[in-house]
Amino acid sequence: MDKLMELKGLTLHYHPQEHFIEGKFSGVAIFETGLQAMQLIIEAIEKHDCPYVFFDVSETLSMSTTSENFEFGSNLMDLGLSDDRYRWSIYYKVDPHIYEFLYDLAKMQGISYIHIDKDKESAMKWLMQEKKA
Repeated sequence: MDKLMELKGLTLHYHPQEHFIEGKFSGVAIFETGLQAMQLIIEAIEKHDCPYVFFDVSETLSMSTTSENFEFGSNLMDLGLSDDRYRWSIYYKVDPHIYEFLYDLAKMQGISYIHIDKDKESAMKWLMQEKKA
């Protein structure tokens, strides 16, 4: 496991044998930090030529309003979540608003390469199945 970085609650690791990037963000999510985290994940994807991302936000809380969540979700889609070269599996437990919004947004746009799940094992299983597809 190659430890890439730790920054403001963000930890990223590349798992070369399994060929996926594992990220974890904890703490309070704010708009700027979320966008910065997404940019760092995209950099890790490009650095390792690895489109498979398991992102754990199970310990993250958002203090955003519904309209801020909409803007945040739209920006995340623009930054890389809507890029069909990547496979995102997002595991969350608390503060479902932003994650359920992202899930609904992805489904409305017909995006099938983003999986958002409250169950960590199911989220990882989905990602590993995507690698075999």
